Amino acid sequence: MKFEDVFWGTSADPLLGIRTLHDGFQTGLSELKDLHAFLCDRYRAEDAYATRLSDIAKQKGALPDSSSGLLSQIYRSLKQETYSLSRSHRAFAGSLASLASSLADFLRDNERLSNSRTLLIDESAKDFESKKSSLEEVSKEAEAAWKSVLDQNISADGEGGDSDALEEGLMEVVEAEGGVVMTRNEVKAIVEGLKKDVKVQDHKTLLTTHKSCIPSTSLLAHLRPRLNSSAGDIDDAALRAFADSLVAKGFLSPVSPSSHSPGTFDRGQLYRWSEPTPLGGAAMSGGTAGANRERALKVETEARRLARAAEDARGLLEAQCVEYIHALEAAHTARLALAAETLTSFLVAARTNARDAAVAVDRVALFVETFKPEREIRIVAERDRTGNARVPVVVYFPMGGDRVAAAEEVCFGVGVEELVAFEGRRVPELLARGLEAVTSTCAAATAVSSTGSGGAKPPTSELDLWLDSNMHMPRVRALRQELNRNGWARELVRLKSQPPAVIVGLLKLWLVQLPISLCSHEIYEPLKILYLSKSDEFASTRLTSLKSLLSTLSKPHYDSLVTLATYWHNLVAGLERDDTKVAELAATLGTLVLRPRVETQVTAHDRHPARFLRDLLTHHAEIFGVNAVTATRFGPNEDDDEDDTGSGVLDVGWNAGSSASEAVVGEDSLVSAAELRKVVEDEQKGAVDDAVNLDEVDEILAAARSKDGVPDFLS
Repeated sequence: MKFEDVFWGTSADPLLGIRTLHDGFQTGLSELKDLHAFLCDRYRAEDAYATRLSDIAKQKGALPDSSSGLLSQIYRSLKQETYSLSRSHRAFAGSLASLASSLADFLRDNERLSNSRTLLIDESAKDFESKKSSLEEVSKEAEAAWKSVLDQNISADGEGGDSDALEEGLMEVVEAEGGVVMTRNEVKAIVEGLKKDVKVQDHKTLLTTHKSCIPSTSLLAHLRPRLNSSAGDIDDAALRAFADSLVAKGFLSPVSPSSHSPGTFDRGQLYRWSEPTPLGGAAMSGGTAGANRERALKVETEARRLARAAEDARGLLEAQCVEYIHALEAAHTARLALAAETLTSFLVAARTNARDAAVAVDRVALFVETFKPEREIRIVAERDRTGNARVPVVVYFPMGGDRVAAAEEVCFGVGVEELVAFEGRRVPELLARGLEAVTSTCAAATAVSSTGSGGAKPPTSELDLWLDSNMHMPRVRALRQELNRNGWARELVRLKSQPPAVIVGLLKLWLVQLPISLCSHEIYEPLKILYLSKSDEFASTRLTSLKSLLSTLSKPHYDSLVTLATYWHNLVAGLERDDTKVAELAATLGTLVLRPRVETQVTAHDRHPARFLRDLLTHHAEIFGVNAVTATRFGPNEDDDEDDTGSGVLDVGWNAGSSASEAVVGEDSLVSAAELRKVVEDEQKGAVDDAVNLDEVDEILAAARSKDGVPDFLS
């Protein structure tokens, strides 16, 4: 158990762990100061004692040293013994001085380190809070601005307001720059016509493929004749103004961020059709309504900027906290090791040079022998753990809190359900592609290692990657920021070019930063009650109850949990259920998939997340069914990028409660096992319908045959 796993905070105080660790380390430094003071005092005493003994040994008696009397000989022997004792105590004092000097150096260096780090974290925390406060103020202003637009729309539709609509039915009159005037229904009719005329197409870039795009040139080419037929011949200014209003109204959404002003049409941009929001009701209206919407857009643009700035500040704060946690764990370990070494050296020196203290030394030695720094670190982590809650990720939800729309811009800090709804997939794409990338890169590394030189270091196993501390690697943080900044969906294809440790760390970080854990917090307390008993006597009853509880999860959460749990299950499938690595994996990853709604110092000591995950790993078939096979790529509702289909990984998906005959496989789409069997049999008979895409069938068959454990009819 490492400090970075347990010394975060609570939902109410995410930095509690940092303060607890800092205070604990200061207490540890105080203990070293006490030991240092003791050594210094003992040094002074031993040095003074040695000096006094030396003076005594040098004293001259009444008789000369050459006297041969027995008493004179005894006296000389006593002086020699005293001188020898003086030298021993002098040597002991020298050892004490050396030990005290080592402690002083450690205290000086680490006090400076500790104080400078805490000052830096305090400054970053204040900066984050300031930017977060500014974001909250501007977000409220944006909400009020959009509410004003909405209220004005309602007023215009229901009472006339600023609208020029005087006809029966209060149809909104839209006047764009250039003199195009038409009702809302006429605008909708033009949009519907454009949807039929303008062909959508997929646009490939170097990194990905944009689906269902509308080129701006094609849109303008079809828009001009429709406007000409409705409003007479129009000029370029009127055409551009009307296209601007289509974007501002919400009928068109840009595929990627534009350098143009929000709500304006960019001739070099790709667009997609979208549904206009109620907040955009006055987008094409002139006068006050248009001005209000323009103001709302400007305020929202500022809110987005502040959200990015606040998230950057949060990321910097978290990075500094991680570095300090690592530094404190290393310093704690070094402190305890130095204390153990100092005490051991003290006892050795005392036994050697202070024979008169041998009895006392032996008593202390019994305690020193049981003092193990590694054990003390584990005790600190277990006793003082504060929780796993981080500073929440800053995500701006645009246009009145549209949580799904936020998933278009960022993937960290957005919920599983929002990501699935935006992507049209069964599980979030980051999870699916990430697991596939880990598997393929680990397999490639193993293949390279097996053909390399015998002295090469073997790659870290896929299981050990999940046990290692890699969540807060600098490369992971950099990749996370790059994904969130540069259009994450377009960047996911690059995962396969990353080292496996970075991909695993990224997936861990994504799980930690989910606003609701993969196994939703609604069943956290019921699971806690379910695992109150530590006995396996009623394991079958517990598993039945567990299966029922999991069935209450939303489909995105359930499918994502099955995907991840199945992947982990396959990693430990070759181990015994009581293998220490199974327990270690469950303890390490349990809190990544199951967290309470509100994390406290009490929930920090809960054991049931680890026991819950261990059940998922060791009783996988009983909980999810025998047909749950690992899936590194789940077929989406739309085709995957062709650039990313070269791995030959078998797609396998399942629905909750499905039978084995309903297992599905496919390379770019989901195909039921029964359908695939029929295609294979027909192909063997030469009776495959011409309508079937044989290339796709061949790809599916090749992928299926390349995987172990496929149905017999594919062997």
